[in-house]
Amino acid sequence: MKILRAWIESSNTLCLDLRTKLDFKQRHLKSSTNIPLSQLVLRQSELPPKRLPFAVIEPINEKGCSSWLVEHGWQVPWVVWEGNLQWKEIEANQWTGNDDQHVLFQPSPFLSSNIELLEQGLKERDQWTFLDVGCGSGRDVGWLLARNKKWRASAFDYLAGAMVRTDILVRNLHVAQQLDILAQVKLMNNGQWQLISNAWWNEQHNQDTKELQDSQDEITRRLAMVELENSNKKELYTFKELYHHLLPKTEYDTFDLILNIRFLSRPFLLEVPELLNVGGYFIISHFVDDERYDYKQPKKSLRLQVNEISELYGKMSQMEVIQDVIEEIEDGRPVNSIIVRRKF
Repeated sequence: MKILRAWIESSNTLCLDLRTKLDFKQRHLKSSTNIPLSQLVLRQSELPPKRLPFAVIEPINEKGCSSWLVEHGWQVPWVVWEGNLQWKEIEANQWTGNDDQHVLFQPSPFLSSNIELLEQGLKERDQWTFLDVGCGSGRDVGWLLARNKKWRASAFDYLAGAMVRTDILVRNLHVAQQLDILAQVKLMNNGQWQLISNAWWNEQHNQDTKELQDSQDEITRRLAMVELENSNKKELYTFKELYHHLLPKTEYDTFDLILNIRFLSRPFLLEVPELLNVGGYFIISHFVDDERYDYKQPKKSLRLQVNEISELYGKMSQMEVIQDVIEEIEDGRPVNSIIVRRKF
């Protein structure tokens, strides 16, 4: 209990509980997040940045399992084995948690630092629609949906792994009902969209807020569906054709927020204004070819040029650049992070 007390007294609020979902639901520590040990490798994208320390609760039959985290670069100075948890003392000290959802991960820093500005600008609207192109592991989607029930999201990515991780994340955060579309697509060089698979989501699926009890079986089933779909000829769509194909009953096909984080499609940049609602925002944060930095990946053709975005939208009368900064990510590479707003 000394280690647990040290974590509590440190004011650190990040705690990863590796026990089963059933054990976690019965009782758990305040501000803790449950990722069962069996899902840890699959869901590692939900962990904190490696620069941030956090506590770990090891299951009764898996003492020492947190060594995997240390071997892969995470900082876990507070490791507590379940066998050492004294629940009577924990309850007496009011260290137990309730049913509130807590996340270990962080969204895009640029998004999180500007979200209050965006929501303030959208406050008069009853619903906020959000499009994430290149959603990756779904951290921005999950974080935004959990932050405010007014958000509704549509998420696209090229990788099947991104579909898996985003699906698991939104269900475990109990925000699946706010996700309208999750689809595996390829954005072509000519600006058209190729649907690789819509096996990940449908109009009934987003009403199913159950957590995945056996995620591997679910993933295997859907990957088999993707394999079947991949044998069929792929049609090409404009974005709005694709959107209505995936969601025929939708009441909207334009958005209050469009997000591109570490994703660049120059044809899509030209399409953004017509996909934004008036007063809506476009956020892009991508690697930039700045002469002050020497780095190899991504290659130069896949980087933004300095001032490329601000000059592009500066020529469009209906668009205004709100913020335009060059900042460094954790490994020191530069990204150009920009907010653009549609005025009319």
